[in-house]
Amino acid sequence: MAFASITYTSASGTTFALTNSDGNAIEYLRQSDISVTVNGTLQTLTTDYTFNAAGTSIVLNSAVSNATVVLARTTSITDATVSFTAGSTLTAQDLNNSDRQNRFALQEFSDTYGGLTTGTGDLSALAGFIGGSETWTSDDAHAATTAGIDARIDTALTTDISGGDGVTITTDTPSAGQVRVDLDADIATLRNMQAGAATTLAALTSTELGILDGATVTTAELNTLDGVTATAAEINLLDGVTATTGELNVLDGVTASTAELNILDGVTATATELNTLDGITATTAELNFVDGVTSNVQNQIDGKQPLDAELTELATMSSGTASALADLTQAEVQVLDGATLSTAELNQLDGNSLTNSPTWTSTTDYPSASAVNTRFVGLMDAIGGFVAIADDQSFPTTNPDPSDNAGTVVSISDAGGLVIDGSGESTTGRTTGADVVTITGFPANLQSTTLSAGLGLQVQTTTTLNTYTYHKLIAKESDVIQLSQDIEDFGNRYRVSTTNPTTDNDEGDLVYNTTDDVLRVFDGTNWVTAAAANASQVAFSAGGDLAATDVQAAIDELDDEKVPRTATTGAAVVPAGTEAQRPTGVAGHLRFNSDTASFEGYNGTDWGNIGGGASAGGAIYENSNSIDEDYTLTANTNGMSVSPLTIASGVTVTIPSGAAWVIL
Repeated sequence: MAFASITYTSASGTTFALTNSDGNAIEYLRQSDISVTVNGTLQTLTTDYTFNAAGTSIVLNSAVSNATVVLARTTSITDATVSFTAGSTLTAQDLNNSDRQNRFALQEFSDTYGGLTTGTGDLSALAGFIGGSETWTSDDAHAATTAGIDARIDTALTTDISGGDGVTITTDTPSAGQVRVDLDADIATLRNMQAGAATTLAALTSTELGILDGATVTTAELNTLDGVTATAAEINLLDGVTATTGELNVLDGVTASTAELNILDGVTATATELNTLDGITATTAELNFVDGVTSNVQNQIDGKQPLDAELTELATMSSGTASALADLTQAEVQVLDGATLSTAELNQLDGNSLTNSPTWTSTTDYPSASAVNTRFVGLMDAIGGFVAIADDQSFPTTNPDPSDNAGTVVSISDAGGLVIDGSGESTTGRTTGADVVTITGFPANLQSTTLSAGLGLQVQTTTTLNTYTYHKLIAKESDVIQLSQDIEDFGNRYRVSTTNPTTDNDEGDLVYNTTDDVLRVFDGTNWVTAAAANASQVAFSAGGDLAATDVQAAIDELDDEKVPRTATTGAAVVPAGTEAQRPTGVAGHLRFNSDTASFEGYNGTDWGNIGGGASAGGAIYENSNSIDEDYTLTANTNGMSVSPLTIASGVTVTIPSGAAWVIL
C-alpha cells in the first residue's frame, strides 16, 4: 500500500479523490505538497487544477478520458513546519503539525523504499537513475533502469549499426524483437551450393576461371563437346576456320581418315573451283572408288592414316552443335581441359565475373577470397575487439579501438604495482611512449591499494586517448589453484553423516551428525561436541562447585542456586522467614527476619542484624522487644536496645570485655 500517492488508470472526468489505495485520506500540510500528473505531464495548480472546498479532492479544469492520473504528496523537510522557542506556548495544532511533517516524510520515504525493494516503484523518479523515456547520459554519476538500458540498446542497434557493401540491415525494429543483418544476394546464392559444387568451384585456379571470362557459349553449345575424345591439339585445328556450319556439315558421314582429309592441305583451288563439286550426286562410296589411283592423288591416299575414332564421333554432331564448336577459339576450347563440373554447376557462372574489388550490392560480381577476407575483417573491426598487453607500462600509444571509440577491452597480463587512489582512479600506468594512462571507475574495495604482482586487469577504452575505465580484476593462477585446494581440503575436513565416522579421522576433522543434529570435532581420540541445537547435547566433565556434566544441567544447577532479582534495575530477592524458620547457619548466610522486619546475617556463631538502618527517613531505629536465644556481643563493640525488653527463660546475653550494651 502506498501511503502518499494514488494512481488512477483509464480514468475519465475531472474530480479525483485524495485517498490512497487502502482507502485512507492522503493528508497534507500545504496544497503545494500535492503534485498532479496526467499521462506523465505535470500539471500546474490553478492553471490546470484546483482543490475542492474540503481539500480532499483534486478538480481538473479540463475533463480527461481514458487517462492515467497520478496524485502524490511530497512534504518538504528543508525547514521545520513549526519552530519552538524558549517560553513559547505549546499548542496541540503546533505539536500535530510538527508530528505530521515527520510522519508524512517517513510515509513518503516508506513508499519510495518499498517500491524500490519490491520492484513496483519508479527508479526514474530518482535523479541518479535514467529511465526508459529519458535522455541517455554517459558518465559515472548515473545508473540506468532496465527500461533505460533497453532503450539505449534499441538506439545503439538502430543508430550505431549500419549496413555496407554486401551487408544489408533488413530488419531494424528491436521493439518487434529482432535486428536482422543479411549478406548480399549473390553471396547468399553461393551459400546454397551443393557441397560437391562448392568444393569443385573452390578447387578451380584463377587461370581456369579466367578461361570463362568473356565466353558467350550457350549450354547447348558446350554440350556439343559431350563425349568428344579428340585431344586439345586436334580440336585446335579448328582455330581460325571460317567455314560455315553448313560447310562443315559436308563432312558429316565422311569415312575418310585424317590423312585423307589432309590431302587438301596446301590446295590452292579457289572456293569457286572447289564448288565445282557442288551438285555432284555421287555417294561417298562412289567417290571412294578413287582409292587406288596411282596419280598424285593415289600417293596421297596411299599415305593416309587409319580411321580416327574422335573425328568419327565429331561426325555425329548435329549441324547446330558443329557450328557452335567451330566458333570456339583455341583458348575457349582449352577452358574445358580437366573440367569435371556439371552443366547446372557451370550455369552458376553465366553472366557473372570474379573480382578483387566487387560491388557488394552487385548480382553479377563474384568476390575473390582476398575481397571476402578484407570485407570480413572490416565488419569485425566495426563491432569492436580485444587487445592484450604485458603490463601496465605497455599501453598502446593510439586508441586500440578500431573505431577510435569506447568499448574495446585491453587485457593486462600482469598489473602488479598499479596504484589506485582513494577516489578509484589510477595514473601510474604508461604507454609504450611513456605517456600517462588514466584508469577510472575502480570499485571501493580496490581504492587506496596497490595491485600485487601477478594480478591481471581488464579495462575498456573510452573516446579520450589514454583514458580507460575499469572492467574486471583477474586473479593469479596460483591464487585460483590455492582456492581450489582449500575447497578440496575443506571437503576432506568436513563431513555430514548419520553417525560419527570411525575411520580416516584426523585431529581437527568436523562432522555434522544428522541423527543428533550436532556438530562435532575430532580431538585426536574422540569426537567432541562443537555446536548443538540443545545445551544438553554439549557435554563436559564435572568440576569445581558444579556437579553437572552438560551445559543445560549446569544452567539448571546455577539457576537453582542463584539469588533471583525482580529486574535489571530492581532488587535482589533474598530468602525471608521468621526466626523459627532460620536454617542451620553457615558463616556468610543472609536472610530477611520477618519477626524483626530487618535483614540478618550469620557470623559463624550467631545471627545478627545487618545495617541497622533507621526508618521514617532516618528518625526511628526499631528493635525487637524480646530476646529468645543466647547472644554474645562482638568484642570491643557497643550495643543498644530500647525497652521494654524481655529475655526469655534460659537465654543468656554475654557482654565480653571491652564491649558495652545500653538499654534505654
